[in-house]
Amino acid sequence: MEQNWRELKERKEEFLHIVRVLENYASAVGLKTSKFRKALSEVREEELCRIYFKQIGKYEYEVKAHLKLEDWLEDNWIHIDGIQEERDRFEEIGKVDHPVFGLTNLSDLYKIAI
Repeated sequence: MEQNWRELKERKEEFLHIVRVLENYASAVGLKTSKFRKALSEVREEELCRIYFKQIGKYEYEVKAHLKLEDWLEDNWIHIDGIQEERDRFEEIGKVDHPVFGLTNLSDLYKIAI
């Protein structure tokens, strides 16, 4: 797998959307997430300074994010791209009209990161 970090310079709002969806889900089912990811889910795109990805498995990525609020904040975590995994399963059975193909996932963003 890719061992180098890639920085996301475009489509940061789509990354934030992914974080917000995951944070909303975690909150709805009573899971605790880090204070950083809670803060990240509430920022505007312009407050998000840097995002880095490193692929560590077929669907697994290490994510590093930096933001500037009152102070610099940063955190890293492992993200498992279930959307890409579902796309691959649907492609295998030839069902490429499933709504999962219309969702942006971390694999999509990783491909455009430099």
